[in-house]
Amino acid sequence: MSSVSTENRSGNGSGWNAVEHSNRSSTTSGAVRNFSLTVLPLPKKEKLEGYAFAYFTGEGTADGEQIYFAASRGNDPLKYDELNGGRPVLTSSEGDEGVRDPFIIRSPEGDKFYLIATDLKIYGNGDWDASQRTGSKYIEVWESTDLVTWPQQRHVRVSPGTAGNTWAPEAYYDDTIGAYVVFWASKLYAPEDTAHTGNTYNRMLYATTRDFRTFSEPKVWVDPGYSVIDSTVIKHNGNYYRFTEDERNNTSSTPCSKFILEEKSTQLRSANWDFVQDCIGKASGTSPGISRGEGPTVFKSNTEDKWYVFIDEFGGCGYVPFETTDLDSGKFSMSTGYDLPAHPRHGTVLPVTKAELDQVRQGPSPAPTSKKGVIADYRLAGGSGTTVADSSGNAQDAAIHGGVKRSADGMVFDGTDGYVRLPNNLLTGLSDVSVSAQVWVDPAQATSYFIWGLGNTTKGAGNGYLFTTGNSYRTAIASGNWTTEQNIGGGRDLGRGGWHTITYTLSGGVARLYHNGVEVARNDGITIKPGDLGDGITTANYLGRSLYSADRHFNGKMRSFTLWNRGLSANEVLSLAGNETAIDSVKLDALKVPAIINSDTNTVTLPVKPDADLAALKPDFRISDEARLSPGNGSTQDFTKPVTYTVTGADGSRRTWTVKAFVMNSPVLPGYNADPNIVRFGDTYYIYATTDGYPGWSSTTFKTWSSKDLVHWTEHPTILDLGPDVSWADGRAWAPAAIEKNGKYYLYFCADAKIGVVVADSPTGPFVDALDKPLVAANPDGGQAIDPAVFTDDDGRSYLYWGNGATERSVRGMNLRPVTPAAGGRGHRAMPDTAGRGGTYRTATGGVGRPGRAVNAVHAALAGHGDVRACLISPLSNGPTGSSGG
Repeated sequence: MSSVSTENRSGNGSGWNAVEHSNRSSTTSGAVRNFSLTVLPLPKKEKLEGYAFAYFTGEGTADGEQIYFAASRGNDPLKYDELNGGRPVLTSSEGDEGVRDPFIIRSPEGDKFYLIATDLKIYGNGDWDASQRTGSKYIEVWESTDLVTWPQQRHVRVSPGTAGNTWAPEAYYDDTIGAYVVFWASKLYAPEDTAHTGNTYNRMLYATTRDFRTFSEPKVWVDPGYSVIDSTVIKHNGNYYRFTEDERNNTSSTPCSKFILEEKSTQLRSANWDFVQDCIGKASGTSPGISRGEGPTVFKSNTEDKWYVFIDEFGGCGYVPFETTDLDSGKFSMSTGYDLPAHPRHGTVLPVTKAELDQVRQGPSPAPTSKKGVIADYRLAGGSGTTVADSSGNAQDAAIHGGVKRSADGMVFDGTDGYVRLPNNLLTGLSDVSVSAQVWVDPAQATSYFIWGLGNTTKGAGNGYLFTTGNSYRTAIASGNWTTEQNIGGGRDLGRGGWHTITYTLSGGVARLYHNGVEVARNDGITIKPGDLGDGITTANYLGRSLYSADRHFNGKMRSFTLWNRGLSANEVLSLAGNETAIDSVKLDALKVPAIINSDTNTVTLPVKPDADLAALKPDFRISDEARLSPGNGSTQDFTKPVTYTVTGADGSRRTWTVKAFVMNSPVLPGYNADPNIVRFGDTYYIYATTDGYPGWSSTTFKTWSSKDLVHWTEHPTILDLGPDVSWADGRAWAPAAIEKNGKYYLYFCADAKIGVVVADSPTGPFVDALDKPLVAANPDGGQAIDPAVFTDDDGRSYLYWGNGATERSVRGMNLRPVTPAAGGRGHRAMPDTAGRGGTYRTATGGVGRPGRAVNAVHAALAGHGDVRACLISPLSNGPTGSSGG
């Protein structure tokens, strides 16, 4: 079959052209097949008013062999600002997973850019010899229409089997053949030397391509009989000018070795070029230079007839600019007044338009979404090949790496090196987000691990990311490393050996974590936005791999992964795959606390108030809008014994739930409370407690409850608020303790690891700061001053106890002067409480640094030490399991 066609792209503004293309068969029938195609007009040619700079930074750090970008300050070719906060903009997940020597070329039409680079990672091994014997035969390829959005990396072989390496690929468009000439350096070994053990040298090879996907067979382009690398080319007035590094060791007989050679030719692919100049970059008696150089990149000024060659002083400061006004002279002088990024190594400076420069500085645009806000959607069961198609229609295809296998039950991750690489910049511009996955965790999963992670990594550590782990099932968003994480957690590990639908939503600063459709945690204080991560650039987006190199890979299976640009509603979460038959929550007036829903065991527990009628409860279960429930919602059921409900999903799946109800007498107080202190004033009992339930125990207020019978309690809200009431602390309001003295009520408390005291005329406040400064500002031996307890003896003397690290004790009257701690019992940690009877006193504390151990000190007098008696309290027993004297 032969093809005859003529198509030319019209100029900008001419509209689209319909072209008739004819193919004529080579058979005797002479059949002709005609079809029409549409040719887009050429983009408008605009003035070049800036420069984009791509480079790597060296093999000295874990992420130095990745691709960085900088942008010129206006139209100045010598002054640049690093982009993406000095972090990589592109990272390699192919081959050696290192990428060096990035080169960018604009298509001849001007509407597409190709970036090609070396597949090489020296960091961590330093083996330059092996990298030239058994190195990569591939180059790395990205393409873009805006220099910002670079879809999936391509790993393309270009070198022959005899090559030991493929270094520093560059390209130039040859209009005589309508194709790109791609050239690189390779050491070529004898065909019979299959192990590449012999001695040889680098020479320049080239191949041609029209699409950077398929390449012609390579040919030798430059071979002077010794090693040369790093050629770069520019065309001017019909001549091609080529700059190449002479790779020989520098000796007295080869004084220009390790510097740059310039040649010229009228034919790009010619094997014979004319000598122009050598030793470019080397200092002379009249001009400064560098100690050695490689990796030249050449470009023309946008504003004058001047050319720049940036030469990489390897082992030194990286790129140094040189310039000339006459390419034919070969005379270059070192530029002055330049301001380059920190340690830029071999790369490209590309002249760009103002719009392109502005776009590069601005960064990527938000990823496209479906009408429902889906950014990417991966169905991971079945299929074949290493490309994971994005079913959302947004072309965000992913790629399989390492030990990942496809199966009808879901994608299988081996826990060793398998992961799926997702496209870059999926979170760009997002204020809200939802992420959901169906996962099965293998019982052999090692910790710590990520199920998925989206963000960036620097030197083997996460640096701005969003992730989920099955460890204590949690999700976190971080602006930097782990110390900046804003967490939300379910409090227990994901069960192993079973399927889970795990979902995280973030909307308006409120994060919710769901397990099998049930909300298991909420955090109302998220201040980091997904679009803030990496200033919108995220290059380490994975399924099955952590953003911390020391973590383990995911070991298990995954059926789906979906990302939205908004926070899903609870009903939408219930409709997700795997949640079709879930019960999310229960409405019932008789509930004392929220229902306990366990989707692993398919059970629901209804803790009801003491006056509830178990024989006639009418629970209302929240299920997916498309699901059906039997017996029906709101129907009266007898819960003196378990009741069976069946949920039928929209897909026909069914799940049977066992629902039980029981009368709940405790807790006596609603909500989240900790560190209770109970006292009696007159005929009324009062409970003072920490208001709990805040991330990082960050409460700022206290409340109290009162009761006449120790059964029915009345809440008295906000008796003390650190914000307006305390000048010396803003948070961590913990462990209050109250006492009455001479008609006044004193409340001791800790805030920001200091102890304060406030006073009121009533047990329910309002309380005012008695000192306007801490009562105890610090412990004498370090640690936090927390958990105050106050005791008044029969003689009217009052004693204040507190922790942490040791029980500090102070003998004080109620004159409220600042306390100077006395020596306490070593090893006591926190929560002290003292009681006296018949001349014997007992002080109980949280004990001696071991979890679950309480410590009792028995005193003959409060002023002295007593015997320490420790007991380990078992949740399965009614008393101590052991004791020891001290």
